[in-house]
Formats: sequence, structure tokens, C-alpha cells
Amino acid sequence: GLLHWALSHRPTVIIVSLVMLAGTACLYPLIGSELMPKTDESEVRITVEMAVGTRVDVLSERMRDVERIVEEELRPGEVETRVTSIGGNPWGGGSSHVGELRLVLVPVAERERSSEAVAQAIQKQLSKLPGLTARTRAGQGLMGRVMGGMSSSNQVQVEIRGYDLTAADELAKRVAAIVKTIPGVSDEPKISRDIGTPE
Repeated sequence: GLLHWALSHRPTVIIVSLVMLAGTACLYPLIGSELMPKTDESEVRITVEMAVGTRVDVLSERMRDVERIVEEELRPGEVETRVTSIGGNPWGGGSSHVGELRLVLVPVAERERSSEAVAQAIQKQLSKLPGLTARTRAGQGLMGRVMGGMSSSNQVQVEIRGYDLTAADELAKRVAAIVKTIPGVSDEPKISRDIGTPE
């Protein structure tokens, strides 16, 4: 039958197979792809960072400004709970110059905007505040934290390793300057090792 014909016409079968493979390869650019699909986890996190050495009471004052802007950007009934933390904590570390505001949104079926849209609207307004750097992210959920690391939700990270901290700091500044020029980068690049903090 078919097997006997294929064995007796091997060159034809091989040529047809190659043509089909080439045709399939031509269709590849038309297929959309995504490394990990985004999900709406009904959470938005805002991280606020001030200069190293900033007193907690100063940070607390500025966090109230952040809370006010966030409140203005939220729509009625969009948020279930809000939690603000300031400075370090015994579980996750942190510094006195860093604060976080966590928003738990109502379920996605009960609101008009996605968590990503809420985060972008808030970020647009917070970027206007002087004297601090604010980073706003829609929650990643458990899978996103496991895949991307528990301590960071940044989508792109560049690691610089070495024993010379001065040289590493200079390289990190150069990388950050390059990243700022890339179209589509929405946040100010952050160097994870705070200059001026002994480590």
C-alpha cells in the first residue's frame, strides 16, 4: 500500500517532505508568541525610593503624597484594600529610605480596567513627583514570583559581578544610562546596590 509506494519512491517523498518543511518555516513569522502570558492578579504594588539616608519621618510624609495621588487615580469601587509599609522590616529586609504601597483590587469581573491599566495610570502621575523614584507594577501572582524571583518584578535585569566595587558601580551607571535611552523603557533604571550604604 502506501508504505510500499513510499519506499519505492524515496527521492520523491524526501523532496515533498522538504517542500512541506520549507512551507511551514515560511509561516513561522505569522505566528504570535509570548514567553509567559500576563494574568490579572488583582494587585498593584508601588515602590517609592528616596535618597539613601532619608529619615523615616520624611519618607512617611512623602508616602502620604503618594497615597493622595493614588486615591485620585483610582475609580470608585476599584480597590478592596490598601497596605502601606515604610522602611525595613524583619522579614523582607529593606531600608529606611524605601516605602511600598500595595493595592488589592476587586476581582477582574467587577472592574472596567485591568490591573496593568491601573498601574500605568498611577505611574504616569507619580513620575511627576520630585525628590523620589516611584515604580508601579501590576502583581505577578505566585507563578510570576517563582519564575522571576521573589524579590523583584522588574522585567529586565542586568547582573554585574566582580570584586572591585568601585569598578562595578561605574559599570552599573553606564548600563543604567544605556537602558534609559532604549525606547519602551517606562521606569527609571535602578541599581540594586545603594551607593553610600556599607555592605
